[in-house]
Amino acid sequence: MKMIEYNKRLKEVYEILQYLPYEDYSRIPKELIESIKNEMDPNHVFEFDITKALDEQNISVDTLSLLAYINTEYLLNEQQKDFMKKIYQYNKSF
Repeated sequence: MKMIEYNKRLKEVYEILQYLPYEDYSRIPKELIESIKNEMDPNHVFEFDITKALDEQNISVDTLSLLAYINTEYLLNEQQKDFMKKIYQYNKSF
């Protein structure tokens, strides 16, 4: 992924994260949030529509991947993480 595209994806991730409940958002390390803010493209226009599901938004696979990483690393409990790892392993086999 080109750096310009990466910076746009970070903007999308940042905007989506703003809609997390505070208790979830606060579990993401401040350093990671700051890094996303510092590296994102501030001029990229992205509007998250809270009335639509994530898969109905106009976001890239790269954005989804970054969100999946954040979700797995910081938001899921251990049982949920184990389940997601099984799904990732299963998907790798295809």
